[in-house]
Formats: sequence, C-alpha cells, structure tokens
Amino acid sequence: MDTPVKTADWTTEELEVLRLFKERAPKPNSDRNLSPFDDRVARVANASKSIDCDLHEMHQDVRQRILTMIENVREGKKKSQVLLLAGAPGVGKTHLVNCFHPPEMQAEHGYIFVGGSNAWRIEEFQSQLLDWVVQAVTAPSPSDNKHQLLLRIQAIGFRAAEQLLEQPNHWKAVLARSGGLVSRFGPLARVRNWFRRPSRELLLEMVNKRNEKVFAYFDEAAFSTIICDRFLAETSNQLHRYVMRVLLTYLYPDRNENIVVSRERVLHWLAGHVKDDYFHRRFGVTLELDKKYTQFQAVKLLTHLFSKEVSEALASGGVPTKPRLLFLTFDQVEGRDELFESDDDWMNFFADLGELYGSLSNVVILFTMTLQMRNRLHSLMERQFRERIVMDEKFVLSFPTKAELLGVYHNRVADWIKSDPDTSSKYQAVSNSYLPFTADWITDHAGNQSIRSSMDMLDKAFLKTLGDIVVGPHLDLRYAVNEIAMEQLDADEWNYTVNHLDTVGQLFDVSGDILCNSFNFRIQARTNHELDGIPYLTFRIVRPNESASIMVHLARIGWALKKPLDKLVDKLLKGKNRDRNFLMVVRPTEFNYDAGRYSELFLTGLCPPDVESTFRGLIRIASNLETYSSDPTCYEEYHSLVRQKIEESYLIEFLRFVDERMEAKLSSSAEIEIVEPAQAEMEGV
Repeated sequence: MDTPVKTADWTTEELEVLRLFKERAPKPNSDRNLSPFDDRVARVANASKSIDCDLHEMHQDVRQRILTMIENVREGKKKSQVLLLAGAPGVGKTHLVNCFHPPEMQAEHGYIFVGGSNAWRIEEFQSQLLDWVVQAVTAPSPSDNKHQLLLRIQAIGFRAAEQLLEQPNHWKAVLARSGGLVSRFGPLARVRNWFRRPSRELLLEMVNKRNEKVFAYFDEAAFSTIICDRFLAETSNQLHRYVMRVLLTYLYPDRNENIVVSRERVLHWLAGHVKDDYFHRRFGVTLELDKKYTQFQAVKLLTHLFSKEVSEALASGGVPTKPRLLFLTFDQVEGRDELFESDDDWMNFFADLGELYGSLSNVVILFTMTLQMRNRLHSLMERQFRERIVMDEKFVLSFPTKAELLGVYHNRVADWIKSDPDTSSKYQAVSNSYLPFTADWITDHAGNQSIRSSMDMLDKAFLKTLGDIVVGPHLDLRYAVNEIAMEQLDADEWNYTVNHLDTVGQLFDVSGDILCNSFNFRIQARTNHELDGIPYLTFRIVRPNESASIMVHLARIGWALKKPLDKLVDKLLKGKNRDRNFLMVVRPTEFNYDAGRYSELFLTGLCPPDVESTFRGLIRIASNLETYSSDPTCYEEYHSLVRQKIEESYLIEFLRFVDERMEAKLSSSAEIEIVEPAQAEMEGV
C-alpha cells in the first residue's frame, strides 16, 4: 500500500497530532491497535455511538422514506408493509438498519425496533420472533426502569377502571369481596376498614392519581374478563384471552412474592421458560406457548396492544397514549452468518412474512439482501407476496459520494479523540483535517466502493502510517508488536514461528552489540545451516583480545521431537570437542529431551508466538535508532528496553550459556577431550 505523504511533508504541529494519534491507538489491556475506522458496521450494541460518529446525511433519503412509511402505517393511512433493502455487500445495509435502534429515535418516531441475530433455523421462526418481540417491548425505558409492555398494561387497567366508574352501579359488581381483601394472589389494599366498600370517589381519585393499589379493589377474574371484552381485537380467541390474563398479573402481583419476581414470571412464561403449574393453580387452566400457532398468536396480541385502535381507546380517557408500530428487521449479513442457505428456506420465510403482514395491522417488516440475491430470489417469490413487497429502486443503497466519504472520515476521527480535549484541540488547529492523509488521497484510494471496504482500507492505511511515526521506544515497540500479531492472527504457533531463526538472525544484526555488551564476548561469525529440513544457526564466539573460540548452535524444531533432536545431537555434538561445541534447541511449546552424556553441552528454550512477535517488534523499531539517538534519554531507554525484552525470553539463557562455556574454555588448561573419533570441524565456519 503506497503511503500518502512522507514524514518530511508534515508540519511540526501535524507531527505532534500524529504522535498523539499513535499514543491512543494501542488498546488498553489488549494486543490490538485500534483506528477510528475499526468498527466497520454500526451494530445494535453500539448503534447510538455510530450515529454520532458517522455521517448522518449518508442514505438520509432512504432513512426518511422508511420513517415516512412507519408513520403512515402507524397512523392507519396504509396497511402493514414489507420492505426489501438492497445493495452491494458492505454498502451500509446493516449500518442503516441499526440506525433505527436507539431508544430515543424509537420514542420520537413512535415505533418499537424488533430484531436479533441470524443464528436460527426457519422452523424456529415463530419462537424467535416471539422472543424478539418480548425483548423489544420489555426493554427498560431510558427515563425509568419500567418497560413499554408494563406501561401499556397499566394504561389499559386504568382505562378499564375509568370506564367501570363512569357507570353508576356496574362497578360495584366487579368489586373484590371484603371491599379490598382479595385472594392470596393479590395485595391487600391499604384502607382504614377492610370490610367497608370503597366509595366511587375514592376509586376515581386513585385512578386519576394512577395509584396501582386501586386494582386490588376489583376482583381479578371479573376485571380481566371486562378488559378482554373491551380491548381485544378477537374477543372470542381463547388463546388471546389467556395471554391477556397472564399479562394482567402485572396489576395483580402475588402478595407472597416480591413484585419484581411476580413480573419476571410473566416474561419467563412468554419466553417458554416456565414449566411449573403456577398459572394453572392461579387460573384453573393452563396453556403454554410451545407451538408455532400459539407463538404467532402471542405475537399478534402483543402487536395489537400497541395499535392505533387500542391507543385511541386509551386516549379517550383524557390521557394521551400514542400508538407504537412494531418495526421488524431481518438483516441478511453476508458471509458466515447468512440467514438461510437454501431457496426452500427462503420461500418458507417469505410465506411466514406474508402471514405476518396479512394478520398484523401495525407492523413494517424490513429485510436486507444483496442485489444479486434479490434478483435471484425475486422470481421465486409467490406473486401475491411479490406484489405486496416494496422493491422500489429508491431502497437500493449506493456507494458513498466523495463528500460523504470525507464527512465520514472527519466524523470518525473527531469521535475517536473526543474524550481527549488536548488531542481534539490540536487536531482542530491544524489545517488538514484528514491527517495523516489528504482529501484527494482518501477519495482516490478509498472512494468508489462500499463504505465497509472504504473503512477497511482506511483502517489499514491509518494504522500502517502511524506505525512509521516515532514517539518513543516503549510505545513504538508495543505498537509494532500489536501490528505484527494482527498480521499473523490466523497462524497457529507452529506456522507463526516457522522462520524464528531468521528473526533471531535479524535481531542480532540490528541489536547484536546490545545483546552481547552485558557479557564479555563477541560474535565473530554467524552462519545459517539446515539438517534434513531442521534449520539451525551457528555462532563462532570469541573473547576480546583472545584467539580461542567456541561454536554454539541454535536450532528450532517443529512438532516432531525425538528424531530431529537425535539428528542434531549426532551431527553437532557427537565426535566434537566437548569444550568447543554446544547446542541450544528451541520450540514453541514445552518439551523434554534427555541428551545423555551430552547434557552439559545441551540447552532447551521456548519460542512461543509472543516471543516471536517481540523479536520482530525490536527489529522494526531498530529503524528508529537514528531518531532515538538525538535524545540521550530516549537512546538509553531504547537500550534498556532491548535488554529487558531479551531478559524476558530464552535468549538471556542462550547468552549466559555462551558466556559460561566461553569462560570454561579459557580457564581450562587441560587438553581437549575427544569423546568420539575425531571428525572434521563443521564446514563453512
């Protein structure tokens, strides 16, 4: 990837900003460097963040059309709609869908966002849909801990009580026995005299103040029957009546339990998690949402409770109650999480969607597809479904314009540093708001492609460019190690370290003096060899002002263990001078080997991936040595860092091993002992 500008082209102020950028790139407690473009897609978990940092104007016309469609359906101007959002992979379909997720936006535009993962099969459609709807309508409100379903049931209860009290005498027939002393499943109303019937004025006052204790004065079964008769769209549907009866236990919590526990039981039952006979004991009849039909009917009822018809009935009591539309989203994420693999599954899915919009009056159903998939599946759809679905070309997303791409770039960077006032201030002060690039470079290299591809390209280019910025040895090394580790993310420990000896050789090339300075020896020569596919390095080690030398071999072995080690020992130690030839073998994982009579000449070590990454990082930052040298403190910091990292690895044992053997060689006055028949010394050394 070509770099946009050279370091010399940046001003002093721009370089300072880029150094600050690099300082915040390594993620705390992680082995990753993060750029402003790391999040490719605004997912549900961070949808609010993405609306802030991405360009709101991108696909704004499509968002507005969807909002208009939601408003028309919610207000009854149009029937339920099915919308297909199409576009090339990475163009922003998932991003756009999740822009509708923030609770504040849902409240402003009067809809409930319903959606979830793609980890389900077509035969699980109804159960998944019910789970999503329940999660959506019971999500905590941003302003308090009450959820929308609870608030809607309470509103229905208060409106039903108002309607009862509007009739002079009918309300008396619905009172609980003992004027407030209800069954064990309801709370005791706090009145001065339990055996005195409450007055109509008292009940009206409690209703007007939205005092939930008023429901204890009404018999649960009789009150539930009245609500079902007045607020259900299908009053004869026994399953709807049962589900409504369960929901109304929000108003009649079990007095033997904490109110939270009683309300949680409702959610568990809706999710199919309740297996005891609690509701059978309470109602005298039991029903479980364990069939596709019952699950769909539960969805139908929950949707109806937020419809315009119910909302108007509630608002007629003088308390504004706005309808809420259910915005059902099915996002076809490309790749491993594809929604369905077979065309038959897609056809069944379309049939289920057809049943949804045909049965529910206040839903907008949106699902996404690539253009290729849309064109392929369109001909397979049933004619009735094909005619009902909205496939206008206005809902086909296009690549971002140059202005939009630059806007996203600037917003992403600004959002990335907004928690750091000093960096933000210095960034705003420089004339080029597209650091470390230029506007032309961004549009030339990241334009005319999907936004996901643009973010991917900018992420890599941004991090690569920051890698060339010099801040200080510790940060530069951490950044380099993170970058190297990400490059080898998919490699296992064996493949990652397969060229470890090449790395060691390069490390000695750039930092050999630092490695050996703590010891009184120097490397006179280093050569690369291979024995039946087993790589090894040979070092000729000498003391300053001494002619005597020793040979130390460093080998790296892979998965196979005993046979390669036997070969190395036989080749490099057997028949060699015991005080002149030594061997160290490293491997990514723990291992044991008995070298027998050569044990004093043999050493083992570990070269796991983190050691490999550290060595590569030290090699990379060695290119900054000229810059470090301009500051004595920074220069010493670099030397100290190299020594520290070597001491944390097997190389410190290697160096000590070399030093001890060299000392033994020089201090020994005995003649060289030959263990095996003499052989010629190793060729090429």
